[in-house]
Amino acid sequence: MILIISLRAIWILLFTVLAFTISSSWAAYESMFTHALQQLKDEFHIKSMVFGDIDLDAHREWEEKVCRTAGLTAQLPLWKQDRKTLVLEMLAAGIRSMIVSCNTTLGDSFLGRILDEQLIPELEARDIDVCGEGGEFHTVVLDCPLFRQPLEVPAFRKVQHENYHFLQFN
Repeated sequence: MILIISLRAIWILLFTVLAFTISSSWAAYESMFTHALQQLKDEFHIKSMVFGDIDLDAHREWEEKVCRTAGLTAQLPLWKQDRKTLVLEMLAAGIRSMIVSCNTTLGDSFLGRILDEQLIPELEARDIDVCGEGGEFHTVVLDCPLFRQPLEVPAFRKVQHENYHFLQFN
């Protein structure tokens, strides 16, 4: 059973989890992430977590490990599907997302850009995976058919930490 939570609950949950994990060092990230999963399991009585990884075995193994430690099952519904097809299906379904972090190869000019049909050829021309599956970029969903209303993006500034650029929301 997949639990669908209202948008308001998702935002509350998202900010709770982010506040809990964002200050983590990479060395402590796994234990803090597992602890957050355990809290979510206890508070919302969930049995599984859904991850969007497509074909990186190391990611799947890690997600399955942290879920197992937290007493959850990892679900990977996109596993082994064609990446470009997934992006085009996402766009056709009305899912709108924005790049919130990217590596220095892509550059900070991509921060805040909407993932759309115009961006796909730009990514391909730079030999960047259109799903960002190699960690080239990460997105946040701003709107989709499940949302009652689009998420409003607060003011932000661009920051760099080591080899990654991030949107830091004010």
